[in-house]
Amino acid sequence: MAQPEALETYTRTISTMNEVLDELRDVPDPDGSMTLLADRIAVEREWVRALLALGEEPRRPPGWLRRIDAAHT
Repeated sequence: MAQPEALETYTRTISTMNEVLDELRDVPDPDGSMTLLADRIAVEREWVRALLALGEEPRRPPGWLRRIDAAHT
């Protein structure tokens, strides 16, 4: 299992991601940019949850998970 500090980091990170996602989904999104950002945060949140379930220390998601579609940048 991850160290207590890591568990605190995971918990805080997931909580923050949940709050941001809730706020982003309530914002008007005429061009779809908020939806893209919300989707990216949701994917990274699942990455954090997966690491927590595996008992691993926090780290950045792999590049393929962080990639942003070039058409939307």
